[in-house]
Amino acid sequence: MRVIRALAFTAPAAALCGILVCAGSALAAPPMTTPVPAKPAATAPSAPSQAPVDPARLALAKEYMNAARPRSPQEMLDQTVRRMVNMAKLANPKLDAKKFEVQRRAVMMKKMTESLDMQARVIAQHYSLEELKGLVTFYKSPLGRKLVKETPLIMQQIMAERRNEMANASNMQTLQKVQSGQAAKNK
Repeated sequence: MRVIRALAFTAPAAALCGILVCAGSALAAPPMTTPVPAKPAATAPSAPSQAPVDPARLALAKEYMNAARPRSPQEMLDQTVRRMVNMAKLANPKLDAKKFEVQRRAVMMKKMTESLDMQARVIAQHYSLEELKGLVTFYKSPLGRKLVKETPLIMQQIMAERRNEMANASNMQTLQKVQSGQAAKNK
């Protein structure tokens, strides 16, 4: 539990997880969400991500995003498009796979670029020029690169251990129920 808390509150780990989740969402289907009632226009805040951002901060935000992810957006796009082509070919063996790939890649590239630009704008609004320089410097350092490389592995290990804990707890509850049932029969 201490490891989970330590990771959960480590700012670089949290930032990396947020960036990875956001970057992945640009390549995935739209998430299923529960509709949230819209706020009246008079009380809704203006969209902060549309505010003008210093171009230097924007460039550093993009550099930070690239440094803070384990795979490049192009690698993620290539993997996603390959999966889409394979699934489409299974659904329609007569599909012109090359044409489908070119079309899907163009659509996905446009969506990914828009998403990454939006993310960079938002990040640039939350960090000063000096803070962004620090983030870039950190994520390009040996320790920063190790954080990027190791975080997914650490999270996999934590999840595996958590599943084991839950399975053991479930097994203990089942054993206790069986034992309490046998004790009741013996009375």
